[in-house]
Amino acid sequence: MDVDVVVVGGGPAGAAAAITLGRHTSWRVAVVDRGPATGPRVGETIGAAVQAQLRYLGAEASFLAGGHTRAWATAGAWGRDDVAWRESIVSGYGAGWHLDRARFDETLLREAAAAGATVLRDLSVVRCVPAGGDAGQWVVDARAADGRVEQLASRFVIDATGRAGALARQLGARTEQVDRLAAVVGFMAAGARTREAAYTLVEAADDGWWYSSPLPDGRLVVAWLSDVDLLRDAGMTQPSAWSEQLARARHTAARVGARVLGGPLVSRPASTRRRVIPGGPHWIAAGDAAASFDPLSGIGIGFALHSGIHAARVANEELHGRSALRPQYVAALDATMRSFRWRSRALYAQEQRWRDRAFWRRRITADASPRTSPPAAAAPQIADLS
Repeated sequence: MDVDVVVVGGGPAGAAAAITLGRHTSWRVAVVDRGPATGPRVGETIGAAVQAQLRYLGAEASFLAGGHTRAWATAGAWGRDDVAWRESIVSGYGAGWHLDRARFDETLLREAAAAGATVLRDLSVVRCVPAGGDAGQWVVDARAADGRVEQLASRFVIDATGRAGALARQLGARTEQVDRLAAVVGFMAAGARTREAAYTLVEAADDGWWYSSPLPDGRLVVAWLSDVDLLRDAGMTQPSAWSEQLARARHTAARVGARVLGGPLVSRPASTRRRVIPGGPHWIAAGDAAASFDPLSGIGIGFALHSGIHAARVANEELHGRSALRPQYVAALDATMRSFRWRSRALYAQEQRWRDRAFWRRRITADASPRTSPPAAAAPQIADLS
């Protein structure tokens, strides 16, 4: 198959790139999607501001019809023993959503197909190499479970393979690892009530923090986040150790109540990191393949959509023989990361109760005072590029 752009990865970043190219250019686009993720999807809460991105992509109506649950508030026991509440009505944007992630991702892939992209499902890219010459031709081999190989020839490749960053790593892009945060996630079976109260709760503890949020199917997702070494040393992937830690989290445990685990615990990376060189001639990385963020920030899906949209703009420009946008894109990623790291340090510095514990000591630094100003950006952040 000959196309102009191959998007490797069918998550939010890859789908956003394909939709943008499909709706705003005449390039031939193919999306190579591995299919449903192995194991349960954790689900996420997104803010109402993401609706503007979905509107730009032409996916707002299908998203709103997708049965996601409105998120009316956030609550946090952070830097204090009691819970502070923030109603969504005071955010300036309104209520967000608790997502069914599998349904959300499928909605975006369908929109990509409706925009004209060829969506190749249940295929894993096993080879992606430059074909040589000045045209930037790529050869992409994607293999199905039955061994069948689909070969694509493309003039540009967008790496949207998530944290794996398969293409970026293959091309030598170095990864800057900021922390080693990971999550051990439990899915609590639906209780007697048909719906869990629609809010997200974050609760700090001695060696990390708890996150809990309802899923549209009535279950409650509960995640313990800490550094990989601390999780390992405490045996936190074992249900007994995880449940003992949960029992010490007063507010999260009260929310869980009599619910029981509805399946095995799931471990997921949650660290902050970035590709030092997230692009080059005839290729660019988007979403988690370019940069990923501590989920405390709540910017994961919004960043994926934004970076996917702007990666599509880079691809379009380079296919027209120009290359000014790629360095701007890289500079904007750097500015986004600098701003995030400052805000993250300031947020973690608000929690002083366990400042001598390893988890918090690694995050609380002398220059993290919330009273200081964030660093001046040398370039617009991803969300600001137009």
